[in-house]
Amino acid sequence: MRRKKKFLTATSVIILCSLLISFALAKTANKQQQKFEPSWESLKNYPIAQWFADAKFGIFIHWGAYAVPAQFSEWYPRFMYDENHPAFKYHSEHFGDQSKFGYKDFIPLFKAEKFDADEWAELFKKAGARYVIPVAEHHDGFAMYDCSYTKYNAADMGPCRDIVGRLAEAVKNRGMIFGLSSHNAHRWYYYTYKDNYDTTDPNYAQIYCKPHTAGSEPSKEFLENWLARLKELVDKYEPSMMWFDFGWGRAAFEPYKKEFIAYYYNKAKDWNRDVVVTYKDNHLPAGVGALDIERGRLANIDKNPWQTDTSIDYRSWGYIQNPDYKSVNTLVDDLVDIVSKNGCLLLNIAPRSDGTIPKEQKERLLGIGNWLAVNGDAIYGTRPWRIYGEGPTTIKAGSFAESPGQILGASDIRFTTKENTLYAICLDWPGERLMIKSLSSISMLCPEGIFDVKMLGTNKKLKWKRDKKGLTIHTPKEKPCKHAYVFKITLEGKSEGRGFTNMKVVKERSSNKINVSATVVNYNKKKWSVKAGLYINGKQAKSVKVAVKPGATQKIAFSHQFDKAGIYKVAIGTADNLTRSETTLVPNIDLSGEWHFKEGDNAEWKRPEFDDGGWQKVNLPATWERHSSYTKDNAFGWYRRTITVPEEWKGHSLRLFLGKIDDVDETCFNGKRIGGMGQFPPNYVTEWTRLREYKVPSKLINYGKENIIAIRVFDGAGAGGLYEGPLGPVNIAD
Repeated sequence: MRRKKKFLTATSVIILCSLLISFALAKTANKQQQKFEPSWESLKNYPIAQWFADAKFGIFIHWGAYAVPAQFSEWYPRFMYDENHPAFKYHSEHFGDQSKFGYKDFIPLFKAEKFDADEWAELFKKAGARYVIPVAEHHDGFAMYDCSYTKYNAADMGPCRDIVGRLAEAVKNRGMIFGLSSHNAHRWYYYTYKDNYDTTDPNYAQIYCKPHTAGSEPSKEFLENWLARLKELVDKYEPSMMWFDFGWGRAAFEPYKKEFIAYYYNKAKDWNRDVVVTYKDNHLPAGVGALDIERGRLANIDKNPWQTDTSIDYRSWGYIQNPDYKSVNTLVDDLVDIVSKNGCLLLNIAPRSDGTIPKEQKERLLGIGNWLAVNGDAIYGTRPWRIYGEGPTTIKAGSFAESPGQILGASDIRFTTKENTLYAICLDWPGERLMIKSLSSISMLCPEGIFDVKMLGTNKKLKWKRDKKGLTIHTPKEKPCKHAYVFKITLEGKSEGRGFTNMKVVKERSSNKINVSATVVNYNKKKWSVKAGLYINGKQAKSVKVAVKPGATQKIAFSHQFDKAGIYKVAIGTADNLTRSETTLVPNIDLSGEWHFKEGDNAEWKRPEFDDGGWQKVNLPATWERHSSYTKDNAFGWYRRTITVPEEWKGHSLRLFLGKIDDVDETCFNGKRIGGMGQFPPNYVTEWTRLREYKVPSKLINYGKENIIAIRVFDGAGAGGLYEGPLGPVNIAD
């Protein structure tokens, strides 16, 4: 009986383990395949995107028709109707009575004539930003994108351009993450309705909402419109972040925001991309999105990545004529403090109504960029240490807790960490020496030994000593940068003392080839021999044997040629000891999505002017989808769209892959013919079964700017030209 009982027990354990493994595998598979439902239970376990945890610094953009009066703040549209606010009198004196000149009348004056999306994106790149979030729509109800649900949008009024669309393309082409913010929920509560204001005129309900009693719950019509606009933003621009203001925190929005977040997360699964939804206060349950704190921060480290959103101007989010700009030193200190607590800084800028970014704002952005160029290793991709820092200055926590007069000093130190490196960031110049008390030899916070101490931005060898009082570092005579100063402290360890770090990925301009390098570190007392590999999307592509002496480092490098353009995650190491992966974009420009179509005919059709006015919008690629109203034979039409070719591709030709076209085409690039297949009437010959692939010579390309692809199509069936085969992507051809 005893043997039988023992046998049964062992069998039970085996069965139980098998069941547990099966359950775990099933759970993993289910997580990968699950469809999110509009319930908090389904949504609350959505993981925070890796890119967000690594990015640390983003740019926010408040820009709209409120930049025309440029007074008080971006809330001018509300204040101008409030008889108790100074803006009311200001408006009537400068623009006229609110019954005759309402907020809507600023829109024609909001021309954005100097707006250049590429110039903006290039500035953000130089500032060191890793993601960019323009306001798609503020409380005022004027959409900064091509919105199907209101005529009050930037594509049809004011700038008469899809501002969001152009920014999305420019930002993505420079390798930054693109997201959007929506403040539209508060529009229901925003405006004042009185008989003598234009807000009560039903002709303007699309911007002001239908007049209603102050404090009343939003109508079903408004809520459905709010949801539809959000879905359109997701479908058109595929943002990697959706940022929300406070308006949707009210109970009436509950079912609609559940539906939207489920829709967005499911779309992200289709895109095979991680996304982020932000929320303020308690507007979402924990785990559904990432916490965002307006003009404030947390007091301590949070286990989940979070975000501070604040403005470069103490007084306003939108452009005003009397700003109070923060200094570069303040902005850098804010960034460091926030990152040390596992946060990201989303810093807002405020362009003028003509589309220019004020000089003072540019200077501050470039100042941050200069600091990050030296010290970015202590920011990007880091994680919080065991404590966020040390020092005498107390930072007030919570929203709207900024302290303009507060100055952080040399004794205020913040910590970040990455692999075996601890970064100690001193928020002012410490003088000849710095003591870090948290790193004393008896500190329970840091039981590891210290292998080396360096300072970012200088090659000078530093003298340092660790004792019971702390880690004392002798600084170099010359400052390596302005503002905060970073000490790179390499820690000893056991398994933690061996690994791979400092991976760099360099793309070759003329091919789909990348060169990847990394440092193998061994801070142990024994030699370390290992077979290191290059991993592409989690699979080993190449490997090399390395042997690193005790307390030494060694460089390794790989080259890899991709068969096709795409987005790949690259890492170096072993299966259980990899560097943090880096996403690399092998050169390509996506041609799918929105194009413009216009009809023509054989008798009078000429090459179109490069103006979208009167053109029909279509989504491509499409299979036998009728875009034209033609019912007769000999139907001609043009398809066209713009693309931005990256500046770094200068001198290289492009490969333009258009798939199958029905059925005779003439393809132009910036007004010059680059190819065509088939024969137009009267000697009609179709070549619709052949794949169109054309080369664009470098002399036709405007690098770093918009370029126009225009394709004339003839279709003898009278259904209008259309695409049948796959499109693009465009990439380097030579």
